[in-house]
Amino acid sequence: MVELFEIDFRLGMAVFISIPVFLTALVAFFYFLDNYFNQYRKLFSDNGHTDRQLRCRIAYFSERGARKRQEDSYYISPLRNASQDGVVAVVADGIGGLKYGDDIAKLVTNGVGDNFPYVFDDPETNSTILRGISRNIYNHYHLEGGATLAMVHIRNNYMNMYSCGDSNIILVRDDKAYILNPKQNYLSVLVERHSSLGETTKSAYLDKDAKALVDFMGNSYSRVTRTFRPVRLYDGDYVIVSSDGLTDAIPLEKIPEYLHKRAVSSAERLKFTVRSSRRPSQDNYTAVIIRMEYDIV
Repeated sequence: MVELFEIDFRLGMAVFISIPVFLTALVAFFYFLDNYFNQYRKLFSDNGHTDRQLRCRIAYFSERGARKRQEDSYYISPLRNASQDGVVAVVADGIGGLKYGDDIAKLVTNGVGDNFPYVFDDPETNSTILRGISRNIYNHYHLEGGATLAMVHIRNNYMNMYSCGDSNIILVRDDKAYILNPKQNYLSVLVERHSSLGETTKSAYLDKDAKALVDFMGNSYSRVTRTFRPVRLYDGDYVIVSSDGLTDAIPLEKIPEYLHKRAVSSAERLKFTVRSSRRPSQDNYTAVIIRMEYDIV
């Protein structure tokens, strides 16, 4: 009996002593794993200077709202040579109430496609090409119609933008949404006027002509705004090129709530949300959804 007790005592002591040793070894093992994978993460982390190329994952929708005609149009450049030529995405929104809005919107996107590819590092020449498209429309239609233009050109982790009118170029980063392009509508004129006089801008948003365009494609001389320095893009960024029908139905600050890790599902959620809002005056709504991400290594 005494011998059995001594054996059990020695066994219990051995187990008791081995527990700290086992825990120490376990901690050391996880420390090794953390350091190993931390080096891996650092190797592939994006600190703004990585040579890794972001890929564009693209989805889109183009839906008719309460209007009788679909006056939106879009263009997405061929992706087969994206590494060389970049990716171009355009949305044009025909001016409602004018006879040729839908035709001109198509002329804008077709004109952009006909001139592809564009030289990424020469935005001035590219904006000249876009003004030429506008001038050709003016020469044919003589202000009987017009359309907006919102265009992005993405290449090597950077983005150039071109804009005319009030369609949107939206960047979503870290769950916050930003409109990157200036709006060329009467609201912007009113806001600037009131601000320069030190007055409140509330009345500008209530003006019945606030959404009227002050410039557009098809004008006698269109002022196509552009970036002077490209915008750096990062893993997980979303770029949304859309007609204003999207932001009329979904406030800008709410858009990140509908974006997931896949462009296709994000586009479906945005489209369904606008459709289910059932706004009586819902404009046509078109958007190209671009998610920037790295390939799985």
